[in-house]
Amino acid sequence: MADNTDNQEVLVTLYYSSVSGSYNIKQDQKELENIFYQFKIPYKSVDISLDENSNVKKTLHRENGRLVIPQVFVRDEYKASAEDIRVAIEEANLYGFLGVPEYTIIKSMSSAPGTNLSDLAQ
Repeated sequence: MADNTDNQEVLVTLYYSSVSGSYNIKQDQKELENIFYQFKIPYKSVDISLDENSNVKKTLHRENGRLVIPQVFVRDEYKASAEDIRVAIEEANLYGFLGVPEYTIIKSMSSAPGTNLSDLAQ
């Protein structure tokens, strides 16, 4: 995965689960991917259901007192739930809320909206 866009570091991490049986969780995950795509915010995705991420799952639970997914982290600190992101958009302050620069160009993406957008082309 390339971790920059126009030499910008990928600051946002989306923690999600590919095996959730909850319709709401799946919709929230998809919505966040679409939002990041629409607002041209480069991010990486981490599937907490994978065995190699079992420590991440424990950390997310410990940091927030409960395991609610999806979770958005910026610079390795918890920042938001899907609802928090929706509120920031309604207030026209997504970039400010997340504390990330407003990205205007993503040269190319390796996947379409609504899919895993964790790989950004350089």
